[in-house]
Amino acid sequence: LQQQVVTRGELDMVFAMLPRFDGDLPRAVVQLGILDEQRLAGLVDGLARARLLDLFRWQRGTLRFFRGVTPTPSALRLRLDPYDLLRQGAQRLEDLTEHFAPLLDRPLAPTAARGRVGPLSIGPVGHELLAKADGVTALRGLVQRVVTERGAPAAEVFRAVYLLLEVGALELR
Repeated sequence: LQQQVVTRGELDMVFAMLPRFDGDLPRAVVQLGILDEQRLAGLVDGLARARLLDLFRWQRGTLRFFRGVTPTPSALRLRLDPYDLLRQGAQRLEDLTEHFAPLLDRPLAPTAARGRVGPLSIGPVGHELLAKADGVTALRGLVQRVVTERGAPAAEVFRAVYLLLEVGALELR
């Protein structure tokens, strides 16, 4: 309704007919001819993407992920790349200076997972961090080096560090 994809009347009809579809809302919307399956899936993906990316703006709060919990059979499967969401989310982060302040003196090291960042678009700053992280140089020194040598803003370097830590390509020791 908010996106003006369906009318109030169509939505009321879907809810009235829902028992005939065993409570399966997506199936009801498709079989009643209100939306085709591709359009519905695209809308759900877009809404989920927007909601997940909003999490990167939270200043406080908690979110829980329950690994291994099976969605209900009527749930639409999301076609979202989690790495792409993390990359986009990292770009939305405001100032990571405060986030990383207590960690600046800890060495940054590559992990065995660093080879899995191939499909990610980590950019030149991310590649530079992966190349220079040696497990000895503290985060502070590494960020300063990349800022100086690349001329990249510190905020961009911290976003790349955040992304690489989240995907497990780098670790703080």
